[in-house]
Amino acid sequence: MPSDGGGSCSASKNRDENVEGNELGLIAAIDGSQKGDIKTPIWSHKGRQFGFSSPIIDGNRVIQIDNTGGMFAYGLENGTPMWTQTVGTGQKAPL
Repeated sequence: MPSDGGGSCSASKNRDENVEGNELGLIAAIDGSQKGDIKTPIWSHKGRQFGFSSPIIDGNRVIQIDNTGGMFAYGLENGTPMWTQTVGTGQKAPL
């Protein structure tokens, strides 16, 4: 799970069913300084399948490619969508 280096924010993703609801896919940030069972993310976005690559933290943004070849950037601290870019028709290898 990528981290901002200070241990305060880490990004994670999935392509499977979420614990809550029936939407597939999720990207989220958690407070990396927490210990134990972490149930509340700092922010999350559901409904996009990020299954094959890992998120990358670049300065103040998290960058992730979804399974359909779309690249997405989110603000690291609050999850605000920053930009999107089509990079292909499908993505099945690490970024």
